[in-house]
Amino acid sequence: MGRPAIEDHKRRNIEKTYFRNPAFSALKIWHEAKDRFGNENIPSSRKSYDIVQKLRKPFEVFQREPAIKPWGPEWLNNSDALETLLILHQIVIDPAAKWEAFDACDGITNRQGKWGCLLRRLFDLSCPRDTKLLLWFAIQYAGLEEYTPVPGSGGEREAWEMVSDYLDRWLMEWTGRIPQLSTDEKIPDEEMLSEWLNSYFKAVSQGDLPSWFPDWVMPPRRTQ
Repeated sequence: MGRPAIEDHKRRNIEKTYFRNPAFSALKIWHEAKDRFGNENIPSSRKSYDIVQKLRKPFEVFQREPAIKPWGPEWLNNSDALETLLILHQIVIDPAAKWEAFDACDGITNRQGKWGCLLRRLFDLSCPRDTKLLLWFAIQYAGLEEYTPVPGSGGEREAWEMVSDYLDRWLMEWTGRIPQLSTDEKIPDEEMLSEWLNSYFKAVSQGDLPSWFPDWVMPPRRTQ
């Protein structure tokens, strides 16, 4: 006989934790899920490892899109966009941040910058926590756009839509537009956001897949 099936709600709690921070190790994801949902609402560490491994697959070295250069041709010529791009760029190149193993002079990509500008009005750019939250969402939505599965791709499309739904809900909850659906989920503070961003930049520096992506066979990137 095989091992007992994992209860659906326990599996989903591990998946939700993975989608937030896919660069974390399987063990760290298990600990994060245990802290958020309680030991009774997650599978064992061994089963959690299996779940995480199925969400991952060997992947060729990730080629990050080119960064946009300050005041280069990609920067949009209106005051709101320039303010947003400058603030996001400064977060990335801030020497005090000390992003792990990342060449901060790379800055943000053009796609991330566009998403930052689109989402900008939901955030207070005078608040350090809000600026990091904006950068985190810009990274996530840029990744979501870059790897959009084609219609009719079955489970790949379903996984993509699930992540999209999570992001949309978190965006509304974490900016105070709607009440939290689950009180078990902690709204990230500035320290937590710094840790998430560090995980992203570390993954980028190592050539790993650095965002939320469920590890289906990835379709071609969408052009900008």
